[in-house]
Amino acid sequence: MRKPAHNRPLAALCCILTACGASACAAGSSTSRTSVGALGRDEVVRVGHHSITKAALAHWTAVEAVLSSGESFERPVPKGLVPDPPAYTSCIAYLGRTAPAASTAQLRSECEQKYRAIQDHVLEILINYDWMHEEATARSVRVNAREVDRALRVQLPSAAAFARFLAVTGESVSDARYVVESKLLIAKLQSAASSQPGLTAEQRARAAADFAATVIARWKSRTDCRSGYVLPDCRQYRA
Repeated sequence: MRKPAHNRPLAALCCILTACGASACAAGSSTSRTSVGALGRDEVVRVGHHSITKAALAHWTAVEAVLSSGESFERPVPKGLVPDPPAYTSCIAYLGRTAPAASTAQLRSECEQKYRAIQDHVLEILINYDWMHEEATARSVRVNAREVDRALRVQLPSAAAFARFLAVTGESVSDARYVVESKLLIAKLQSAASSQPGLTAEQRARAAADFAATVIARWKSRTDCRSGYVLPDCRQYRA
């Protein structure tokens, strides 16, 4: 799932995991429960019992292209703003309107690079979300439906605003709910790790850093990525 670009949960997640913060992204319908074992034909990543499929990655890449575009969510984004592999026909036409001197090959290359950058960013975030969901399960940390409903009402207070956001971004209701659930899980995990009574600010920061290191060490070793999709968060990654 994913959440409005103006208040993305990813920043909180990456802040916990890397102690530096990061830009936003998405995760949610991208994952499903599956048995542990070799990657299936349609899987690109397996984290513990969670799976990220090719279709889910393509879905979230398109969503993030909209969310990161800077466009408002009041009207549909221009055709071609979201790169459209493999031919990139609409993307080439869209970029060509602002760079008429560029060749088709140059525009296609730019579209490919943009798509790959967004895809890698999305995949990194999806992996990190799965880490946190696995960690929450291991620690018996849960978020209930009412908590999700309340958070959604704060972010998108009217039904019309919510429907418009979904229509423009391409998210589903379940996508949006998953993103909010993930954000709430992250907050609960972070609070449990660093908010014990009596800790100084320095001790809380150290506890948060220790928690991040623990999560990375535990779940990176259980993150399997298909060739062509290997990122630093994958067990197969070699610098």
